[in-house]
Amino acid sequence: MKNRQLLSVCLVVLAVITAAILCGEDRLIRELRPSPLETSVLPGETVTVQGQVYQVEAKPESQALYLKDNSIQYQKKLFQESRIIIYTDPDLQVDMGNIVRAKGKVFFFQNARNPGNFDQKRYYQLQDIHCQVRAMNVRAVDRCVWKWRTRISVFRNRWKEVLVSGLGREDGTTLGAMLLGEKAEMEQELKTLYQVNGIGHILAISGLCLSFVGIGMYKVLRRITGSYPVGGAFGILFLVLYILMIGLTVSAVRALVMFLFRVGADMTGRHYDAPTAFSAAAVVVLLWRPLSLYDGGFWLSFGAVFAILMVVPVLQGWVKMTFPENKGNKRGKSGRISGLYRICVSIVQGCMASIGINLILLPVLLYYFFEFPIYSLFLNLFVIPLMSVLLFMGMAGSLFFVCFLPLSGACFWICGGILRLYEMGCNLALNLPGARFVAGKPEIWQIAAYYGILVIVMLLLREKERLREYVDDVEGTESKKYKTCRRGIAARKHVGRGPGSGMQKNAVRESDVSVQKNAVSKFDAGIQRRMTRLGRFAIMLGMAGIIVLTHRWGERGKLTTVVLDVGQGDGIFMRGPVGGTYLVDGGSSDVKKVGQYRIEPFLKSQGVGMIDYVLISHGDSDHVNGVEELMERQNIGVKIKTLVLPMQEVWDEALAGIAEKAKEYGIRVVVIEPGQSIKEGDMTITCIQPGNPGTEAENRESEGRDADEEYEPGNASSMVLAVKFGEFDMLLTGDVEGKGEEQLTKQLEKRYWDCRWEILKAAHHGSKNSSSEEFLRQVKPAYAFISAGRENLYGHPHQETIERLTDVGSKIYSTQGNGALIVEVEDGETMKVGK
Repeated sequence: MKNRQLLSVCLVVLAVITAAILCGEDRLIRELRPSPLETSVLPGETVTVQGQVYQVEAKPESQALYLKDNSIQYQKKLFQESRIIIYTDPDLQVDMGNIVRAKGKVFFFQNARNPGNFDQKRYYQLQDIHCQVRAMNVRAVDRCVWKWRTRISVFRNRWKEVLVSGLGREDGTTLGAMLLGEKAEMEQELKTLYQVNGIGHILAISGLCLSFVGIGMYKVLRRITGSYPVGGAFGILFLVLYILMIGLTVSAVRALVMFLFRVGADMTGRHYDAPTAFSAAAVVVLLWRPLSLYDGGFWLSFGAVFAILMVVPVLQGWVKMTFPENKGNKRGKSGRISGLYRICVSIVQGCMASIGINLILLPVLLYYFFEFPIYSLFLNLFVIPLMSVLLFMGMAGSLFFVCFLPLSGACFWICGGILRLYEMGCNLALNLPGARFVAGKPEIWQIAAYYGILVIVMLLLREKERLREYVDDVEGTESKKYKTCRRGIAARKHVGRGPGSGMQKNAVRESDVSVQKNAVSKFDAGIQRRMTRLGRFAIMLGMAGIIVLTHRWGERGKLTTVVLDVGQGDGIFMRGPVGGTYLVDGGSSDVKKVGQYRIEPFLKSQGVGMIDYVLISHGDSDHVNGVEELMERQNIGVKIKTLVLPMQEVWDEALAGIAEKAKEYGIRVVVIEPGQSIKEGDMTITCIQPGNPGTEAENRESEGRDADEEYEPGNASSMVLAVKFGEFDMLLTGDVEGKGEEQLTKQLEKRYWDCRWEILKAAHHGSKNSSSEEFLRQVKPAYAFISAGRENLYGHPHQETIERLTDVGSKIYSTQGNGALIVEVEDGETMKVGK
């Protein structure tokens, strides 16, 4: 630090900025404050916006215009918004720099509706965007165009067309994502395949890509011009233009700042200090976008570089100690290090680099993505080196496309082969056992403890390396002394004065040398034992750190129930006291891909890689379509062990279809009859109906069912479940109503008359056709949970239902206003209701 004043200043500034973001929040960070429009206008109101277009982004069914310096009119009031997004007709011709006026309905971004879900509001706050307008009409007020930005955009689009022409649509869009940051048109399945295998970073314009482009161009220009300043200046200009083309991101700004330090050091003849450049880049990014501190991309970008600077050298130093090149048995007859040995050491060094980076990034990956792909450690060993070849060939093929097509075709052919290799590697890794480790989202204290342990491990390995260097120095010194002494003895043997006296003196001196050599050997053995203990302790401590980070602390002996916010639908997750996992329904009628974007991320955030039981109440799509998505995504998402359906007499086409689909995906399908239970420790989940009221399931086979007994599929035949854990009781009613609710009321009166229900999941999203007065008088729940979509078309929950629940003294919680509803019961006695 003494000779690194800039590094010291940067670290102080980083500490101040971090404290301001974490402690000051909206008092110091403007982006966290509600905008004037948010505090004055309701969602869905019509407003008129005028602002300047600074970015145009094509969407599948629309066009997004990013506007800055906006003036917004609502009724007779005027508001100022720094940035806003306008969604318009995709055929509308708009250029960057145009000033446009748009009229449409304003909507505000939502926070995450469930734990583990995407936080839309925080994502756009990071960009200082607080609202969006779905425009009904848009017109250009001023056709002023930013010529350079427009030309760069046109160049980018033409480059993308060249890639698609040369490689085909699938490979062209994939390479376009790597070179141009254009991921919108890439195949979603391939994108997901890369992400779940831990190589999704190659689809982002990362520091690796920018370093390759910047440093490569700088070296070429420096060689052409023969001048460091001229080559550096043109290299900087090229990288700046490239970043303007792909767009400013955290990793782009970080790479640019570090590139400026690197080239600046060469241009001025000074030493390049990577830690100083690294800390300066972090300061620049946080001054530019303070909320990047909450962004996973920030931590992944800077974490990888930090690992390369601080952790990888320690691990690779340990490898050098373990596999030294100066060992005689590693040399061939000529005395040179064998080529095979060098290759093996290089592979081990590459593994250590991959392990070092992932040791730093592991908490980040789990905190933001909840899982870690085990085989990414090995996939990246060939993915990253081939990435440089892929980028070079992609650029070369694009350049030759305009002047020499055969050579362009050869370059693109190599690119296609590398992309095929990537895909094959991902599919192979995904089919191996234990490919994905779903640990869930760790707590902050777990992350802090892990990094603290990791620091101790690095210090232990560094101490081991220091001891090895000390031993090598001692051995080298003693070896020289020993050789010198042996030469002296040999010389005296030839020049001794008398046969007797010379031999006697030499014997004494040889004895001294032997004693000295034995002392050094004993000293060596002691140090070696200490080094071995240090290494073993470091490994054990590292494993303990991983356990601390990934273990789900405090969940044993507790029943956790989460009523998920799936919009207009149902989805209830339970984790039992012994760790069993259950999902009761999972679907929505107003949230697209509810399984992929709401249910699956939540389950992963809870460390659920496989659900033990999925119970389906009935066949309505708002209860099952999310479960069907989970089935289809089992390879890359959450697996289902057992599907539990109501008695077969109430099956409709939807239930029959989901049963058939489950069997196709290798999922066990079972039917639960009324009176049957699933037991886990002190928790019991009992099916009450559908079925013949009052008839025990075990007596049905002997007595048989009444010939006149009929069951109609639908809401009335919903599966109803009673959950009991110690003194805690919860009733899950699906969409039961009408005759089904009448039968349920009789069942409860006859068999559960002395039960005190703490939680009722209100049937049919709070519809007035369910939760009748008679039923509620029988149940009298302390809390009523309602799952319904915000501003849904049905008006759920109906006011009549709310009043009936209030009349029996229930405290009402709805996913509409609260998001996910969480109940935790410890030891079957203490209940905590949260949201």
